[in-house]
Amino acid sequence: MNKSAFFKTGFASILMLASSYSIAGQDTYINAQLALPDVSGFSGGLGVVAAYGMPMNKLVPSVPQNINFEAEFTSTLLSKPSVSFFGSTLEANVTTFAGYGVFNHQVAPEVTFRARAGLLFESISIDTAFGSASDTDIGLSFGAGIVYKLAGNMDVIAEYTIIESDVANLSAGVQFRY
Repeated sequence: MNKSAFFKTGFASILMLASSYSIAGQDTYINAQLALPDVSGFSGGLGVVAAYGMPMNKLVPSVPQNINFEAEFTSTLLSKPSVSFFGSTLEANVTTFAGYGVFNHQVAPEVTFRARAGLLFESISIDTAFGSASDTDIGLSFGAGIVYKLAGNMDVIAEYTIIESDVANLSAGVQFRY
């Protein structure tokens, strides 16, 4: 699957999931974040993160209220992680679609720590002046972060997510609860 088709499929999946549970209640949320990809051996880059989350007890009533399900899509943007190699620049493109179980621990009325683990599909391609190479993988992903409640239904969120042993994202953005 090429990156454009993967991006469209991931974005459409999140929108469908969000619209199908729009009546789920106040604990349902959407995240929009900017990310600094950390690809081993490469420097720089900017990515985007979009996620939809909801309490697991909406799906399985016996699950504690502080456990969420989260669907997430990430992709590098125009500024991609790069490295010079024998006079040529290599650029890394990383795109993922993941499902996470998220554990939330509220430490103050406006501050919540979160830890998450899930299954992730990842597509990585390396582009050079001479051509490109790509690979896909399915594996486990882990992350941790903090959410700070602002006024109304808006929060600020910051996270660190390990995509695989040599790829990670440091991200920050906003979360809207509805």
